[in-house]
Amino acid sequence: AYVQGKGEPAVWQRDIAAKLPDYMVPAVFQVMEAFPLTANGKIDRKALPEPVETRKQAYAAAETDTEATLIEIWESLLGRSPIGIHDNFFQLGGDSILSIQVVSRAREKGILLKPKQLFAHQTIATLAQVAQTEAPVVGEQGILSGEVPFVPIQKWFLEQTEHPHHFNQSMLLKVGEAKEAWLRQAIREVVKYHDALRMRFVPTETGWKQYYRAESEEELEVVDLRGKDHPLALLEKRTEEAQASLHLSEGPVFRAIWFRLSEGEGRLFLLAHHLVMDGVSWRIILEDIETIYQQLAANKPVQVPQKTSSYRQWAEYLRKFATSKEIENKREQWQQVKDTVIPQDQFGRNTEDSVEHVQLLLTTSETEQLLSKTTARTHATVEEILLTALVQSLQKWTGENTHTIHLEGHGREEQEELDLSRTVGWFTSLYPVMFRLQSTSMGEAIQVVKETLRDRSKEALSYGLLTHLHPSPLKRVEAAVSFNYLGQFTPVGGKSEVSQLLEGTATETTGRTSAPGAVRPHFIDIVAVVNEGKIRITWLYSQNIHNKTTMELLKQHFHSKLQNLISGKEKNVGITASDFPESNLSKKDMQKVLQLLQKKSKGR
Repeated sequence: AYVQGKGEPAVWQRDIAAKLPDYMVPAVFQVMEAFPLTANGKIDRKALPEPVETRKQAYAAAETDTEATLIEIWESLLGRSPIGIHDNFFQLGGDSILSIQVVSRAREKGILLKPKQLFAHQTIATLAQVAQTEAPVVGEQGILSGEVPFVPIQKWFLEQTEHPHHFNQSMLLKVGEAKEAWLRQAIREVVKYHDALRMRFVPTETGWKQYYRAESEEELEVVDLRGKDHPLALLEKRTEEAQASLHLSEGPVFRAIWFRLSEGEGRLFLLAHHLVMDGVSWRIILEDIETIYQQLAANKPVQVPQKTSSYRQWAEYLRKFATSKEIENKREQWQQVKDTVIPQDQFGRNTEDSVEHVQLLLTTSETEQLLSKTTARTHATVEEILLTALVQSLQKWTGENTHTIHLEGHGREEQEELDLSRTVGWFTSLYPVMFRLQSTSMGEAIQVVKETLRDRSKEALSYGLLTHLHPSPLKRVEAAVSFNYLGQFTPVGGKSEVSQLLEGTATETTGRTSAPGAVRPHFIDIVAVVNEGKIRITWLYSQNIHNKTTMELLKQHFHSKLQNLISGKEKNVGITASDFPESNLSKKDMQKVLQLLQKKSKGR
């Protein structure tokens, strides 16, 4: 913005942010003594000087208590400091899962936000303008009991598996010096507070039923390995045994085991059946264990926030929503998504015990470049950038331009009457997206991925409802490849001077999370996560279907495409129609505007 007059850029920015959507708020204000004019008395735009971003404008500290609180939350979750009020959440590496955590932590500080507000107002200066302080949505309180309807992802699993009891998620965490009584009570309090951890599942003549169990039998188990020969080998053996110990009907569906290695070192193994746990839930569980332990260590009473909407409230909402006209109207667009195939080296059984993996680990520098500069330059999220590299690597490998990929979303779709920011359970949305490339151009590929993904991800919930909860179910789309971006997994542990229990993730192996004989739903599963400042991408495949050399080649194709995006060698990766969600233009008309602007920028 060019300004003729006196004033402060920070004040102008704050005032404009209160009236305009975030993408229209100028990042830089250029103060001028007078505007250059043409002979007709109009502003001579060509004579305006290039804007200069001063250091003061590049970083702006908080000016209100709300801004200061939001900065503290962002710095904690994004793992970087300092963050100014004009820094962009997504260009700092933020994602949809982290946005839920922002909402949750802000809620505990008395600041009410909604995840969609972080997408519309991506800086603290603009986000603080829309923050509210009225009473939050409150869920069912107390210890819950009784039947709970299934959500789509749960039905998907139970309908296609022959090994229902062994399908887990687990974490192995480093623990320093700890007091058993405090850790035991922390686990007990977490299980009592998060009702999903007490869920049970019973097979009946009409299918599975799930219900909350009021009583809790889940307790901390202590395994003392101090003085034992080969303690880490014993740890790995015990965790592998634990993986096969969960039982949906008899329980438990959640276990916590503390392995004592020495007086000052140990491991905390947390194991949960996937039916009651997902990636967002782990972040909630870890934070609560740490918080409660520190309260006990400081000799304070255990205090947990009021519960957000329960898993049962969400499931009942989905059951009603599934038969609405709004959802039925989405049927035709999902019917347009078709199955696609990929080459196979062999034609054996695609079982869990045949799974191997290859892995790509980006450097800290490459990760930082991708999370900030590449996202800013391409106007794309990290997930969209990784998907672009994946789609192009599949194109190079298969020789085909169209690929259907199963994507996973966090599934906690925002609804006015519900708040799921601190609710534990399996919410994942699994939905197929068909990407159609017209060429091998990276510029075209990223635009196709952005437009396609943004169209489909908005409707992800409707696919699961039509497929699994509707009385006239939609035919399921079978995809050979799945992709899941888990976002940034910030280090666990608190900042208390009294105690810090959880010191990060451990590297020892913990056994199979699925039954060895279980048939996998996809030939290739790609999982990406940011952990300890590095992006790790893992390809899981069956050695009965694909050779390792094939997967290594696919990984190389992917890495090459990703490097081109990170390095900025491909210049034609600019904005697309979906980058302007607040415009009242159709996508087609918006594209015409962008093409016109592109011609003008080239002097045509």
